[in-house]
Amino acid sequence: MGKIVNKRELSEILGKSQRALSIWQNEGLPYEIKKGKGKENKYDTAKVINWIRELDAKNNVTDLELERTRLLKSQADEKELHIKQLDGELVNLRDVVKAWVDIAIYVRTRFRNLPDKLALQLSQEDAPERIHEILVDEIGECLRSIGENPPRLNKKKNARSSK
Repeated sequence: MGKIVNKRELSEILGKSQRALSIWQNEGLPYEIKKGKGKENKYDTAKVINWIRELDAKNNVTDLELERTRLLKSQADEKELHIKQLDGELVNLRDVVKAWVDIAIYVRTRFRNLPDKLALQLSQEDAPERIHEILVDEIGECLRSIGENPPRLNKKKNARSSK
């Protein structure tokens, strides 16, 4: 048997507020009820310490189970991402960025070549409508060729389908 104390004394011993002790009482903290008006509950420090140890042990098991669950989920997520990558459902960000850079360079090059390609032809035209028509046709052709020949992502061989 430990020392018998009141709530204020137990609060000082444990370094917990009296409110925290009231919450713990609702969770099973052992105490002796003193009946009567103005009577304080009493606490056996040995029983309280044993209860806290049991609570800590239970919480540690719960924390360990939670960590195991997190680890298993993380491993499952990683495996799922790897499978999706093998199946070609996921692409590497660097490959996507490179593809967009290649597209931008290709588009820029095609449009920068238009003045050289059209200069002589347009200089021989007098009618603004005809100049407009030539420009629309060449820009349309440029856009079509970009759509037909876009740079491709470097796809890695699908390891799952080759097995």
